[in-house]
Amino acid sequence: MAWLEKRGETFHINFFHCGKHYSRSLRTNVERKAHGAKARLEENLIDVERGRLDVPPGAELTTLLLSDGKVERKVVVRKEVTLGELLTRYKQEIPAGVKDIFSRYPRANAFTAATSTSTSLDPYRPALLLRFGLMRYGTVSTSCGVDA
Repeated sequence: MAWLEKRGETFHINFFHCGKHYSRSLRTNVERKAHGAKARLEENLIDVERGRLDVPPGAELTTLLLSDGKVERKVVVRKEVTLGELLTRYKQEIPAGVKDIFSRYPRANAFTAATSTSTSLDPYRPALLLRFGLMRYGTVSTSCGVDA
């Protein structure tokens, strides 16, 4: 079924399925963890062969088997958008000939206060940005736990 290889200090798991060879680093140098991952993969591979576990089209088989069928692809962490990047993107995406945010809303001074470049981020500033409809351009979060 599956076998372990130690390449340098890291264990890798290898197996064949439908005549194709699969290999993946387990990102561990602890032999007990590697054997646990091998047992989990073999058990899930048997479930796939019996039809108890479905492999969706386009899924990475090794990732799926090591995660007990929960993760289809490697997890990609998205970069968090800063307030400055959010405002720059917003200003760039205003179509030509359309009034900008300052003339579109009567409370432009509130927007100016909300987007000022002070060093400390007011915890209510994301709520002001939400009011002006900017939230479709990304997620703004503050250091004090207020998300908008």
